[in-house]
Amino acid sequence: MDPAHQGETEVKDSTEHPLRAGAEADICTEYACAAGNMSSGDASFTPGGTPIREVFERFYAYKFGPNAAKRLSPETAANARSIFRKLAAVEKRRMDELSVDDLQEVVNSVGLGKTMVQKTVTMLRQLYRYALARELCTKNPAQYIVMPDVPDHVHCQDFTDEELGILWAHAQDPVVRMVLIMCYSGFRIRAYETLETNLREGYFRGGVKTAAGKGRIVPIHSAIRPLVMRALEEDGGYLCGLRQGAFCIRMKKKMLELGIDGGDGASVGNVGQNEMIPRNGMHRHHTPHSCRHTFSRLCESYGVREADRRRMLGHSFGNDITNGVYGHRRVEELREQIEKIEIKSTS
Repeated sequence: MDPAHQGETEVKDSTEHPLRAGAEADICTEYACAAGNMSSGDASFTPGGTPIREVFERFYAYKFGPNAAKRLSPETAANARSIFRKLAAVEKRRMDELSVDDLQEVVNSVGLGKTMVQKTVTMLRQLYRYALARELCTKNPAQYIVMPDVPDHVHCQDFTDEELGILWAHAQDPVVRMVLIMCYSGFRIRAYETLETNLREGYFRGGVKTAAGKGRIVPIHSAIRPLVMRALEEDGGYLCGLRQGAFCIRMKKKMLELGIDGGDGASVGNVGQNEMIPRNGMHRHHTPHSCRHTFSRLCESYGVREADRRRMLGHSFGNDITNGVYGHRRVEELREQIEKIEIKSTS
């Protein structure tokens, strides 16, 4: 392991797959720009005299350029740039000019929830480790940063039975239709971009992220079969023919419109991406991942076998060799389990 990363969690979104052609070209272009700053005649690259921005460009090229040791996804590359933007207040300053108090002030001002603060801390520590190993700085104040006590207030929540009833009452809406499909199938949102749908035999096949999750089969619950057919025939495919980000924005607006997330006069225009909105005295915040949580809850509530719930969610069986190696299940056996889930409509 490179000393710049020893003992440190990698800044990424846990999505690792071969680079797509277009995104690869974008990353290679950024790599070339960064490499242009690395000539031996560049006076800025001297011990202690290197600005954080230039160190980041070198770090970025090292991680995502064509000669990187590991090929990481475009999403991971974009995530790294997004995190670095949190360092805007100090990006032009030279690394040895910054004290631990300077860095701590940057971390304390992130203010976007615990996860983003942790990623910012990790980014700073990685940059200093990378720079120190290459003699681009002479000290490492980042190792002394203290993680502030930040509430992780942006947890997505599963849909309650009452909220599912509201969704079923508006199932004719394309966005709501897709939310319901996700709630009763349990895939991560990105999986729906490449999901195989076998209507004749009544199952989905797909999955992303983990070995246990990829290529798994989930029967199509009878209640969502009409929704699946309409999504494929009328809505431009899953996610209403939109990219993930656009669908997430559309979903957020729809949840506000239906009163599932909202109230107290909040409007779509003044709700930030990471804000929680009071609803009936409670904070409710739903994202596409809420649907996956909902599927897990429904399986548990209606007595779906734990092993089959794990299979349909794509969870690893860990050291459970019996289920992990020998516990294969036929589609009809899984269908018998998923059909235990009942639909409760408000109508």
